[in-house]
Amino acid sequence: MRLLAYALGLPLSLAACGSEPAPLPPTSPSPFYGNAVPNDTGSDDDATSDDDDDDDDKAKKAKDKKKKPVEDEPDADGGNVRDPEPPPPLAPAPAPAPAPSPDGGSLPDPEAPDGGATGDEVDDEPSGEIARAKLMEACGVDTERPELEILSANAAGAPQQQSGEIKSGLFTVDYMLIVTPTVALRSTTAASVSSLSFAVSGNNERAITRAETATDLAAGSSSAELVRIDERLEPGKAVPVAAPAAGWEKIVCTVAGARKLTTQTGAGSVDVTFDPPLPTGIFAGAAKERFDAELATDKTWSGVKATIVTSTVSGLTAGTVLTGTVSLRRIGAVSGFTGDLAYELAIDFGGAQVTNSLGLRPSTKFFVDSRLRRLTGMLVDTQLPLAMNVPGVPQTWTFIVP
Repeated sequence: MRLLAYALGLPLSLAACGSEPAPLPPTSPSPFYGNAVPNDTGSDDDATSDDDDDDDDKAKKAKDKKKKPVEDEPDADGGNVRDPEPPPPLAPAPAPAPAPSPDGGSLPDPEAPDGGATGDEVDDEPSGEIARAKLMEACGVDTERPELEILSANAAGAPQQQSGEIKSGLFTVDYMLIVTPTVALRSTTAASVSSLSFAVSGNNERAITRAETATDLAAGSSSAELVRIDERLEPGKAVPVAAPAAGWEKIVCTVAGARKLTTQTGAGSVDVTFDPPLPTGIFAGAAKERFDAELATDKTWSGVKATIVTSTVSGLTAGTVLTGTVSLRRIGAVSGFTGDLAYELAIDFGGAQVTNSLGLRPSTKFFVDSRLRRLTGMLVDTQLPLAMNVPGVPQTWTFIVP
């Protein structure tokens, strides 16, 4: 049902100082309203006397004068100062201006004969195509062109310094390395692709070689088959499906959900399907109103089934079904990151090692500028700490999106 905002105004006669309205003119004749003639109080006989002619004449003259109508005295504009017009009726209070709507338009006028069409109408019910189109606009997507990218970002991570000792022949020497991760993200409403690489530099060739061997195992790419946003809505309507997958209630477009994930790294490749769909990230292109509506409270997806379809990764066997838990919560500001919204996505399929082997990360923090509707950064935690004096992949990766 269309939501209308009403603003009620008091008539001016009741609004002025809270006083009673002025009395109406008397309905009986009065010398102060109209050309009034007082009622006669007696006959001619009452004013005569046989004993005194002078008194009779005086009384007669007084009676004649009394019966003579009072002449109106014209005022400056030809009116009658003794016959003031009753005050004109008070004009009704002006109708209040329509209140602005959240999107900068105006709410409809309930008094308008057409229901208050403003040129920026929405359907009476959330089932209408106009309401659905507005929702898609708030989500930042064009469902008519699912091939369009809704996310495109390249980010070089913060350099991570590693230092320690390493044997070089008969000697043990100190080393210092700089490992810099780089991520590329691409996504449409139906699929996403990401790639991860590392650059290694340092002062010891043996340490650099060992670090590159480790980072090559982690580097690679992944692609995901996503649940499209229009699939999350009732057909032709602007409301979520009546029976969404567990954990996905009320979520339309702020969280990406993957049905299938394919990951290829130096350690091998693995294809995994998820039931229900697996939350894989935050979609920063949605308007803040969508985040407020969909992620007002923390979310948890329990009992997510990950079925390994194919695998060449050690420790992951085709046909194996893993059960995991995913949580999403809003967090506070983190030093070094910008944006007014921040969320942490935590994924666990039986420990950090298994989760990383599936191509997932145990913890990722997303930072969003809702005014610009863009991703500003990510903080990834593999939860795989480096062993002392073993050059390799940093445990945490910090990405600032330009």
